[in-house]
Amino acid sequence: MSTWLFGEVEYRDKAFGSEWFAVINAGCLIVGDYDLYGCLFGVRNYANFEPLFANRGLPEDCCESVKQSFCDDFHSPTFCSFSELRSINLEEYSTKPDERQWYTLQSKNGPIRIKGNAPPGVDARTSERMQRAEALSNEGYQTVYKLMAVLADRFGEENVRLVVYFD
Repeated sequence: MSTWLFGEVEYRDKAFGSEWFAVINAGCLIVGDYDLYGCLFGVRNYANFEPLFANRGLPEDCCESVKQSFCDDFHSPTFCSFSELRSINLEEYSTKPDERQWYTLQSKNGPIRIKGNAPPGVDARTSERMQRAEALSNEGYQTVYKLMAVLADRFGEENVRLVVYFD
């Protein structure tokens, strides 16, 4: 069964108080990337990262849309500020090799590395330790990160955060 990320990028404008507002639906952009989920939040952590922002719960002051969306059907709520994301050591490796195997298939654009059990007749290899940079290379995450950077330039790094949970 697949695991999906849900959540929002929130910001607050201290000039108008301490209320947080949802501005980006992160779940629409960060889709089905277990390496990223494990690296940041400890969810589906097959790559064996020491998760950076796991098990924090929802912030007590989160925006109204997160409060209304989150229910017992979801798990592993957590959050991190843009400042925390910006300070990640991208050179750091996972604590041990990835639990999954991988194999390579040829496509018209060149070889594609696929994690998981190889189909019959295809050689599978054991994965190695992964760098955080690789786990965070997801295009959707990079888009969210860049949008958060724009918000942080305006409102400050501690006033922009990513609030997530999983199904």
